[in-house]
Amino acid sequence: MDYQRPTHHPIGTRAELDAHGIDPDMAGCCGPHLKGIQRGCQYWDSCMHNKKALGGFKGQGPRNVAYYIEPAPGEGAAMEASCPCFIFVGTLQNRMLAGMDRKNRGLPHETVMLVAVEGDGRKYLRRVWTTDAPDGGNKSKNYKMHHTDEEIEVAPFLRLGQNPQVTMSQKLQKRQEERESFFNQVEDEAAERAMGRAGIVPPEPDFELGATELVPATGGEPESTADPSVPLAAPVGRAKRA
Repeated sequence: MDYQRPTHHPIGTRAELDAHGIDPDMAGCCGPHLKGIQRGCQYWDSCMHNKKALGGFKGQGPRNVAYYIEPAPGEGAAMEASCPCFIFVGTLQNRMLAGMDRKNRGLPHETVMLVAVEGDGRKYLRRVWTTDAPDGGNKSKNYKMHHTDEEIEVAPFLRLGQNPQVTMSQKLQKRQEERESFFNQVEDEAAERAMGRAGIVPPEPDFELGATELVPATGGEPESTADPSVPLAAPVGRAKRA
């Protein structure tokens, strides 16, 4: 597996990166940033997933988590959803702490809670929307939708070496890689056609042209090209002036 550009989010543990031959200075891992040693996770210092209430898995590799959000009064509807742990730390952890602080002071507050971690068996509630019309409204113009609520477990964070089509994001990534491969091939073919129209420069000959002989490019004795059966022409003199 080759990472040409830095991957800032962690993709596994340091041991997993080493096992797959990935440069730890180019790809993030679940650990601290150590200059010249490993890129680590940009949220390592603030990550609270070492606490049991938040999973207690810090340092064991990235995991997906599910969370609950109840906005402050008048600011929207409550919801549950899932995301990777580093996204939770980077976007929701401070909101969770701020909401707890405002609640303790008796102020209107937002509630953010971690409700499940992949592998712990707990579930979160997801709302799925579908159209009433079988054709999605393309021809019937019926765009009415209905929803169903379902409880599901948190999908696992895809680790290095696992099936690249386990999750939707990985399926999309694989499709994009196939598209990039196709377009690279098209670009190569287009470049070859363009070179053909412009005239391809022939390769350097393996001999040098002389006036009356061929001199091999690699050195050696000159090879005469004169035909001994044909007499040499007399030299042409300068014309006399009248």
